[in-house]
Amino acid sequence: MVAHNISAVGFLIFSIGHILKNWKPIKSYMSGKAKKTTVSKEMLICIIVLTVILALCLMKAVGMSKAHGLIS
Repeated sequence: MVAHNISAVGFLIFSIGHILKNWKPIKSYMSGKAKKTTVSKEMLICIIVLTVILALCLMKAVGMSKAHGLIS
């Protein structure tokens, strides 16, 4: 569990650094995409799949917390 948490923090730090380093290209890309008013089929599928995965992870985390008495 410790290795998992350390890896998660490292990933988070590198992700934030990556975003900060590439902020101008990201902003430029997003401003071009903002002009589009439609969502592609692929993006819609991605959003649905991500939402389902996040919901399942959240349910698992809540269940584990209840099982260990961390929440009631």
